[in-house]
Amino acid sequence: MKRTLSILMVALAIGAASERLWAQMPGHGEHMMAPSMAPEGFERSTAGLAAVSPSRDVMLKDKAVFELTAAPVSKQLSGRTLRMYAYNGSIPGPLLRVKQGSTLTVRFTNRLDLDSSVHWHGVRVENGSDGVPGVTQSPVRPGDEYTYRLRFPDAGLFWYHPHLREDVTQELGLYGGILVEPSAKPGQLGGWPATDREVVVFLDDIFLIANDVAPFYREVVTHALSGRFGTTFLTNGLTNWGLEVKQGERVRFYFANSANTRTFAVSLEEHSLKLIGSDGGRAAREVLTSSVVLGPSERAIVDVLFQSPGSFRLEHRSPQRTVSLGTIRVLKASAAAETGDFFRPGGDDGIVRQAASLVARAPSQPDYVLDLKVKGAMMGMGGMMMEMERPSPIEWEEDGHMAMMNAMSSSQTLRWIISDRNSGRENMDIQLQVAVGQVRLLRLVNDVNSEHPMQHPIHLHGQRFLVVSRDGKAETNPVWKDTVLVPAGSNYDLLVEFDNPGRWLLHCHIPEHMEAGMMAVFKVKEVSS
Repeated sequence: MKRTLSILMVALAIGAASERLWAQMPGHGEHMMAPSMAPEGFERSTAGLAAVSPSRDVMLKDKAVFELTAAPVSKQLSGRTLRMYAYNGSIPGPLLRVKQGSTLTVRFTNRLDLDSSVHWHGVRVENGSDGVPGVTQSPVRPGDEYTYRLRFPDAGLFWYHPHLREDVTQELGLYGGILVEPSAKPGQLGGWPATDREVVVFLDDIFLIANDVAPFYREVVTHALSGRFGTTFLTNGLTNWGLEVKQGERVRFYFANSANTRTFAVSLEEHSLKLIGSDGGRAAREVLTSSVVLGPSERAIVDVLFQSPGSFRLEHRSPQRTVSLGTIRVLKASAAAETGDFFRPGGDDGIVRQAASLVARAPSQPDYVLDLKVKGAMMGMGGMMMEMERPSPIEWEEDGHMAMMNAMSSSQTLRWIISDRNSGRENMDIQLQVAVGQVRLLRLVNDVNSEHPMQHPIHLHGQRFLVVSRDGKAETNPVWKDTVLVPAGSNYDLLVEFDNPGRWLLHCHIPEHMEAGMMAVFKVKEVSS
């Protein structure tokens, strides 16, 4: 339950039908549109569409050229035939396997019925290939092409997705992975621990109604309050994902959260998860844990040792419920599994040295303080608010009343805000300037007194950062990040070395929040000689 709820809650409690509520809402004629009055939607017919195909791994050598096409496909899901979007015909799109330090040219073709682009999430590309219309490129119109030139300085799991109407395109299947193999081998300086197998797992959900996906509209983004929670969970695009492994195998899972708004808490029945890394590679210390929390767009690198035969559920365990994400079947081996050093977590001295060097250059006080909050026609109501208990740090699910409020909210009724305390500017009026090579301390303050306090996954393009403190407590296990989930009521300090020139977006990775304004720009300028 939220700390503050608008007087709209009273109207909802009366049990009025949603269409009547739309008509009765203050400012309806000027600001609000009921779904029945909404503008044109997107094409939903599946006639003539090719069926979605299985995702495939693509091994790419240095300087390779790869063709990537976004187009509609037909997909069977939970007894429905749905019009979805796919990269090269599959959901997820092809898994691109490249080596650290390599380069790649991607020729993108847009076969959708809306403008698009491709953002290479977490990859420190040159600015012109970042894929952000209005910041680094023009939109790619239907039928047009665009060439991206990529470089891969960091090892780990990265991913690609559109950066226009992500609320629609990502929800309908446009996402894929990039697995960057470390240049150093296991046992070498900078090498990762040895493993028997690597598996990339995208965690997602989709909002289904009677016979289709819940509708989208071309001129307005719905579910802007909390983001679009799905009703059906997907693992690598499937409702029945499964994996077979052998007893004794050590499997490295690269988990990625591609959901619009849902935060996942990932567990595996009867198994410990060895968390060895995150968005930008290995962590300083490996940690044995029972669960890993992932906000939208975050990644986790997890090793699992399968000691016993049997079937085990991969699960999402929130405080409200436990949901199966798939089943892992462990086949019995002739010899007992050896644990070796699995339960003696190691670490990466390289990231320890990098973090120490960066911290030594850090300012004592934040250079920038950015507040995360919301303003909107549906909230506030002229100050008529109902005081409620302190909000949960993470909004795991929607309850009935909040689901109704969320469904009735849109990018026309509220505004999500990043506010710069130094200048008083908000969102895209914020143009923070930094010189290449400068280290800056950025504080994110998720206002618990906001009209709708909830978590925000904040993503910084083109750079990487360390989370150095959470609510004033120093972080003791540094790891490179490009996205951080900031819970409601929390203050996080990020240490950023701005070493990549260009104009780079900082935004909430809940697409409904971003479409409702929640983004700003850092200008990283070359130093004149």
